[in-house]
Amino acid sequence: MKETGEEGRVLVPMKLDGFGSSQSSPDAMVLLLIPVEDDKYRLPNGEQMIYPVGVAPAVAPIYFAKLTQLYEGMNDTLLEMSNFYELMSETKLQTLHIYQGKSGARPYLVYRDKNGEENSFRVSLPNGILTAMSHNLPILVEQKLLESTASAVRVNRGEPTSAPNEKRGKSISPADIGNEIIAGNKPESPMDEDLKRAIANFSPEEHSLLRVLAIKNENYEWAAVLKELEDRDE
Repeated sequence: MKETGEEGRVLVPMKLDGFGSSQSSPDAMVLLLIPVEDDKYRLPNGEQMIYPVGVAPAVAPIYFAKLTQLYEGMNDTLLEMSNFYELMSETKLQTLHIYQGKSGARPYLVYRDKNGEENSFRVSLPNGILTAMSHNLPILVEQKLLESTASAVRVNRGEPTSAPNEKRGKSISPADIGNEIIAGNKPESPMDEDLKRAIANFSPEEHSLLRVLAIKNENYEWAAVLKELEDRDE
């Protein structure tokens, strides 16, 4: 269902559909947003409309860890702090709006104050997505921005039929393994040695989160591999 935002702009409800990378910057992680009503929004060639949100490489592991925690329904310090702020300030976050600006996307978190009036404030796009996911807020992207971005930007995502080590030389990240786990793919046996070394270099927190994700999705083969590689690195 479409909604109307500021100045009568048409907004499209979106949802997070995983992680990937831009074809122009294969080592940079992007969050992949797709319309909630996916069948209603397609490119002229019939392909899926994807709105990518780039995350700086330096903080990509942090966002991956936080979003994986939210996927698992874990309590999160960010959420607890936000809830405390809402309680003390008598405000309530409502939605994340992403409008088209003169120089790119303009994300705003919309909140309702103690008098019942709606206000908003600017946020960075990745932080806005993380906050919206933390609070289960609707994510609304201006339709014109969605259409222009989806037409211009091409992204890579974890393919259900390919193993991570088949990604044409792309370095393996926790997001890649997370996509494989969620897709239901099993680790290769025997596993490629380069892939083993890459996974062994993940942080203890990333190993732990991926094992929880694997068990949650009943992908016990990946859970066993992750534990084995983490133990070997100790």
